[in-house]
Formats: sequence, C-alpha cells, structure tokens
Amino acid sequence: MKNLFLRFALLLFSCPAFATMTKPVLFSPLDGSTNVATGPRLYTKNVSGGTEYVFQLAENSSFTNAATKVESSGSSLTSVFFEKLKLNTTYYWRVKVRKSTDSSTWSDAWSFTTLSSIQLYTPTANGQTWTPRLNASTFKVFGYDTFEFQMDSISSFNSSHKKTLILPDTGSNPWVDDYFVNLLFGQKYFCRVRGLKPSGNSPWSDTIYGTVYDSLRPQSPSPFSSSNGVNVEFKWLGDISAATVQIQLDTTPHFNSPVLLDSTDNFNKTEYLTIRQLMFDTKYYWRIRSVHSDDTSLWATSYFTVDGLKNRFISISRTSPTQPVYVPLALKNVLGYHFQVDTAIDFSSINKKDFYTDTTFVLLEKLDYGQTYFIRCRPFHAKDTGEWSRTATDKIVSSVTQYYPFLSTKEVQVKDSLTWSGPVLGSEFFQIQLSEKADFSELFSDTVLDSTQTKYWPPTLKFNQTYYWRMRMWHLYDTSDWSKNGLGQSFTTVSKPTLFRPFNSNFLGADAETDLIWNPIKFVSKYEVWLDSSANFNSPVLEKYIVDSITQKTVRDLYFGQIYNWKVRAITETDTSDWSDTWVFKVLNPVRLNWPRNNSTNISLISLDWNSIKGTTGYILHLDTSSGFTNPSVFADTGTNDFFHYFIGEAPVQYNTKYYWRGKVYHSKDTTDWSEVWNFTTRPIQASKLIYPDSNSSNIPLGINFEWSAYSGAASYILQFSESPDFSSPKQYTTAGTKQTVALKPKTTYYWHIKSKNSSGQEIGDWSYTWSFNTKDTMDIPVLVSPSNNLQNATVNISLSWQAMPAVSFDVQLDDDPNFGSPIERSSTGNSTTFTNLKGYTTFYWRVRAKSSFATGNWCKAWSFTTGKNAAISDVNVGAFTLYPNPTTEVLIISTNDKAHPISGIEIYDMLEQKVFSNDFLSPENEYTVDISHLASGKYFVKIIAENSVIYSPILVVR
Repeated sequence: MKNLFLRFALLLFSCPAFATMTKPVLFSPLDGSTNVATGPRLYTKNVSGGTEYVFQLAENSSFTNAATKVESSGSSLTSVFFEKLKLNTTYYWRVKVRKSTDSSTWSDAWSFTTLSSIQLYTPTANGQTWTPRLNASTFKVFGYDTFEFQMDSISSFNSSHKKTLILPDTGSNPWVDDYFVNLLFGQKYFCRVRGLKPSGNSPWSDTIYGTVYDSLRPQSPSPFSSSNGVNVEFKWLGDISAATVQIQLDTTPHFNSPVLLDSTDNFNKTEYLTIRQLMFDTKYYWRIRSVHSDDTSLWATSYFTVDGLKNRFISISRTSPTQPVYVPLALKNVLGYHFQVDTAIDFSSINKKDFYTDTTFVLLEKLDYGQTYFIRCRPFHAKDTGEWSRTATDKIVSSVTQYYPFLSTKEVQVKDSLTWSGPVLGSEFFQIQLSEKADFSELFSDTVLDSTQTKYWPPTLKFNQTYYWRMRMWHLYDTSDWSKNGLGQSFTTVSKPTLFRPFNSNFLGADAETDLIWNPIKFVSKYEVWLDSSANFNSPVLEKYIVDSITQKTVRDLYFGQIYNWKVRAITETDTSDWSDTWVFKVLNPVRLNWPRNNSTNISLISLDWNSIKGTTGYILHLDTSSGFTNPSVFADTGTNDFFHYFIGEAPVQYNTKYYWRGKVYHSKDTTDWSEVWNFTTRPIQASKLIYPDSNSSNIPLGINFEWSAYSGAASYILQFSESPDFSSPKQYTTAGTKQTVALKPKTTYYWHIKSKNSSGQEIGDWSYTWSFNTKDTMDIPVLVSPSNNLQNATVNISLSWQAMPAVSFDVQLDDDPNFGSPIERSSTGNSTTFTNLKGYTTFYWRVRAKSSFATGNWCKAWSFTTGKNAAISDVNVGAFTLYPNPTTEVLIISTNDKAHPISGIEIYDMLEQKVFSNDFLSPENEYTVDISHLASGKYFVKIIAENSVIYSPILVVR
C-alpha cells in the first residue's frame, strides 16, 4: 500500500504544468464542409496568452499518422496551409495553443471533404474582364507532379489562338501558376486545367471564360477642366501592366496637324504622362490605347483647353497715382507676363510703357492726376506668347474728396476735425486751407500734411461762424486740382448749447434736488448757468454758476411747487456762445401716494409707499381710522438719507379695518403741502379661533387645557403664552391637536395666541388674535368620586378615584384615623390609585389635594369606607399557596397544593403600586421560582393569578 501511494505521488509531482490554457475554437473551413481545395488554408480563433498554434491534419478521427504544422500567433486568427491533399477525401483537423510554460488541450476535431476533381484556382469565375496578361493557377494535388493549362478563343480548344502551359509541381507554394501573355484585345477566351502523371492524366477541370478589355479610358485633363496650364499631366484608367501605352496629342480632332505629338513610350508601370509648354488659349485633342506585340486596343479620345488671358480683364486696385495692377487669375507654369500701359487706347503714344515680370502684378507709380490710362497683359513661356488680355481703363483721381464736415453742415463743434477720403497712394502731401471768406482771400489756417494723414484739427473755431475749406495733393511729378473746383465746401459752427433735462414744462414735476443737464459742445469745458424764478432773470433769488469739465449742475433745496427758469452758454478761451433757449420746470408739490392704492382692500399689515421727491430730508405720515384724522398715529423720520419714499414698521392696525392716510416731506428750507387722503382696508385674519380661556377672563384654574379651532391645511400648531403682552420669553408648545395641557402660576395675567404649521413643518397663516386671562389665587380642591362616602363592606383591595384636573398631580392619604395621624401616602399623576390587602372590618378615611410646579392646593374634605372580611376575591383558600422563603434575598418560590388550580401568572408591586416584576409564562404551572435579586430592600405585594382567582400576599426583601 505504501509503494502504491509513493508511485501516485511521483506521478502527481512529475507531470508538467500543462493543459490549463483554454482550448482553441476552430474557425474555417466549417465543420463538414465539402468541395474544399486540395491546398486548404485552415483558420483558428486566437486564445489569450497563446504564442503558437499546433495544427494536425489526418485522414482519420483518431489522428493516426497525422501531418503537423506549427504557426506563430496571428492578430485575431491564426492560419496555416496544408498542401497536395488527395481528391474526394475526408480529412480531420484539430488545433492546440501553447506558450513557453503551458499548453491547452486539443480543440474539438472538425472535418472537411476535398474536391472530387482538379479545378482552376484563377481565373475564379465566368464573365470577368481580363488583361492581356492573365494569371492561371491551381492547387497541387496528391499523385500529380505536372499540370497542363489551356486557353483558347473557342470552348473546344482547337483554334489557332490556343495557348498551352505545362507546369511542373515545384516551388514552396500550395499551388502552381504562370501567365498567358499577349491576349487579343476584346477577345473572349476559355481556360481549363488538368493533372498529368505517367499512369494516366486527370479529367479536364470545369471551363472558365472571360473577355480581354478592348481600350483604356482617359481621366484627366477632361473637357470639364476649369483651369489647365501649359504643362499638362495626362492620366487614364485601365490595367496597363501587360501592354505599352500610346498617347497622341494634336490641335485637330483628326490628329494630322504638323504639331501632332505621338508618344509610344513604355508607361506600363505608371498611369500618367506630363507634356510641357503647350500653347496658350488653345484647344487640344488627345487619345490613348494599349499596344503589345500581337495586338492593339481601340483608341479612346478626349479634349481640353489651355488657359490664357485672351478674354480676361486685368484687375486695377484703385484710382490713385500709384497703384498695383493684377492678373485676375494666375496661369499655371508660365515663364512670365508682359504688361503695357499707355494714355492712348491703341497703345501708340510716346507715353507707352512695357513691363516684363515673373509675378502676377506690376506697380504703376507717380501717374498724372486726372489722366486716363489703358492697361493690358499677355503671358509667355519659352515656346509661345499668349494673346493680349482685354484692355482695362483707369482714370486717376483729379482732386481730394472732402468728407467731413459735409457741405453746408450746421452745428459743427468749435473744436472738431476735418476729414477726407485718404490717404491717396502715390501722393506725398496734402494742403488744407480754412477761411471765413468764400474766395479764400483771408485764411484762418493754411496747413501742409504728409500723405498718411486722414484728418486735420484746426485751431478752436468761433461760435456761430461759417467757414470754407478746400484741399489739394501732389507728388514729385504732378499736383492735383483744388477740391470742389477750388471753391471747397462750407460749414457753420454751433451757436449755443442745447438743454436736455429737466424737460421744458411748467407742469411736469421736478425734484427739490434736480440735475440741470445740457448736451455737450465738443471740446468745450466751461459753461455758465443761470437759474431764477423770473423769466427775466432779475429776481432776488437768481443763482449764477460757472461749471467746469461737466455738462450738468445739481441745484438743491428748491421751493416746492415753484416754477423755475434756466439757461446755459458755453465759454472757450477765445469766444462765448449765445445763451441757450430758456427752459422752465416746476418743483413737485405735494407728494403723490403710491401704495396701498386708494380704496384697496385685503391689505397686509402696514407698508406705505409714495413717489419720492429727491432732495428731501424727512417725512411726516398720518394714519387714522377717521378721514378727518381726529386721533392720528403720526410717523416721522429724518436722516442723512434724503431719498425717503416708503415706511415699513409697526403700526396700530387691526385686521379687516378701514384706514385713512396722508403724507408730506420737507427739507431745510421748505415743506410740501399734505398729500391727497387715501384709504385702504386691511385683510381678514388667517388663523385659528381661540376658544379657551376666553379673552379677558378671570379666575382661571392653575392647570388648564388651552383650546382653539382647527385651521384648514394645518398639520400642527404653535401655542405661545407669556406674562408679557409683547410675548417676550414666551412658553411655547407644538402639538398636532387643538388642545394643550399646561400648568400656570397663581394670581398671574397671561397672554396667548396660536399659529399653524403645514405637513412640511412650515408656518402658514397669521398668528391668531391675542387673548389674555388672570389665574386663581390657589389650586382647586379635588372632588372625590369613588368609593362613595361611608361605603360599608368595601373590599380590602380598593380603588380610590376623584375628578380629573389638567396639568397637575395629586397627593393621596389613607388612614384608619380620621385625623390622619399615621396615613399611608401616595402620589398620582392620574385621578385614581389602588390600595390592597387592607384590614377587614375597619373604617378607613381618605383625602386628596392637587399640586403643580407652581403651587400646592388644600386637602379636600375626607371621605370614609368600611372594609368587610379580609379575604381574596376568589373562593380559593389562601392556604393552598406557599411562598418561601419570606423574608427573602435572592429568589422567591411560589407553589400550590391545589393541582386543579395551577398558577397562570405572577406580578410583584412596590408600596407605590409600581409593577416591578411580571412573568411571561407560556402555560400554567404548579410551582415557579422568581429571581428577585434586582429588588431593593423593602415591603412588596405578590399578585398570584390562578384559574378563576387572584390572590395578593406580602413579602419582605432583605439585603
């Protein structure tokens, strides 16, 4: 047995770590394929991590005597050729992948069946277009060492065009092939193959047929070419690998002119030919065909036109004395351009100039002002000169075109620029003359500027003055005319400022602090302003101002309701303008009320707004429920902010009440009249209605339930009550109901109100009206309810109850002494308490008093009851139950000798009737052990629950 284990261990640890890679999945040929070539290419899908693939091919599924080939991994597929297979034979193949440290298991095996006879590999299909040099091939086949290919123009293969290839099975490829050459253009051919061997040849393969193309196709240049230079590149379409290309180029479609170009160069490796230096503006025809030693294809013909300037205008840049002249579209492959410029249209004057350049433009300089010139151009290269372009005409500007100020312009600024359409290329200087006289007999200024300038700033002009100005220009060889035939053009300067604001009106209101604004006169920086209540500007309140650098003056403390007059004039270092027109404005009085709109209703608590009067320093408002303002609330304010126009604040307003209001404003010198009287009605309150305690009520108990009505949309309510009417330091509760229990101080005045919240906890609506009330001097005395006074034969386990009182707790005393010398005392938050195991046949007295955190009330008048027999409330004898040990410290054992009445529950209470233990038994038992180690020292009562009975028994816990 030991040797067997050792052999197993050696086998386990000596095996190489192979067969863990994923096995490959075969791809092509598909499993079960038929008519597969005898030199098939087998494909498998790549496996992640594999570096090489092992292919096996066999004639049986057990892969006995299998041929094996190893191939490095491809990109996504890996393939390998197996050559020279048998005809009509089923082969099986499989693959595994490997790397240096691992190998997969073999893939699933697939099979395929080879062709039943030898077939052509190329050509592949009938009806194809063939070249004059056609490749013929077939896959090698087991048993055949030589192959015979035949091609002929007839399918019987017996014409004079028949061609034969005998090819031995040599070389490393899985196939044998060669070319049939010099096939006839446009001829249909048939092709076949068979295998040869000494013991007998194979049958001929299926016959494949096709047709040799009969011509090439011209591609470019085409008749649709938009631009052809004198060097033209000829391109064509078609296979020329088996023939020579012949191209002919001529200026006639018959290809018989003296300039015929006939090229038979061997272009069999390219598809283009470049012919250079053709003639300008000439239409050419060209044709192309293929040629080999046995045949010639058909001619294919096209045409094109070489560009020139015959029908083109050259481009002139501008009408200045110096200007560039351009050929509008550069011609391809030209040597240069010949330009001619003359003052005669037939280019025959002595002023004619010739320019030869290799660029597309020439610069004409220093031409005569006002002269008309004629310009033309033609291209040239080493073999040809083109025709002249169309003649362009250009008249040189005769004078400067003045621009601004325009002819007879009025209101030109006293400091402004003179501008013209410049600079004029080729001019060197401008001369500008400015005069107050139309004949320029006296000059205000005479200035020369260089030709790069387009504007001139003369000295400061006079107000309301007409000026005349003219210009001319010159260069080294000529001077232009004065502009406007020497008369130039005129303009008139501004006469006075124009006012802008406040608008000229004796009823549109202006503020008590108003900006007097006028339109600026360009480059004027000083103005004089007059303001007066008199249109003659002679009253005692006349104000005069000198303003520098701005075009406005702020005037303050104007009298309300007063009409003012004002005017302005401009001042320069040399002149003063006329006064502007006189405008008037009226200062606002009184203020206009804005909001709340007159007679408006449903207004929220106070927000008053009026249209302001700028420059005021205070306001006075009256608000009253009487339109006569017999007892108004007065609101006034002053401050550094002199732009009062609204009031928001606390005001003695009530909901759903009509109010009247008015206002006036003032500054240090004047006060407006009262405004109109407007009224508004406040909106109804949107809040719960208060219920209890009633408003202004007295003698309210010290423990109460606040009550209010429900409000639509409310999910909860905020209750606030306070000893202060402004609700400083309020008590606040949030409750989902419409009641809230609270304890109150004695002899105290309280204020309370309610607000609602929605389900998202957001406050909604208003605070309710505020109600107030006064509390009692002391707590109410409780009213006893049960048991009735002087009850006889009461049970020894008895519940005492009294009328409930909100927000208080109760002290209870029970004693067999009517003077309560040694009472049993209890405290209860409810309106009842229970005493158990009282002595039988005894009269007990009991009383109750109320108390809160603020006060303790008086004891009520005591009631009494007399107990009967001290026994359990059932008929079961208490002696049937045993409790021990008693006194006890850790456990209490409770058992029964009455098997017919098992114990179903046990509860333990302290002397305050608080439950300190309760069992959770699933079924009645006759004995239980209770853990009481958690109880403190003291007296307790055990409640034993049996079938149809409840027994109470005291125990003592000792620590």
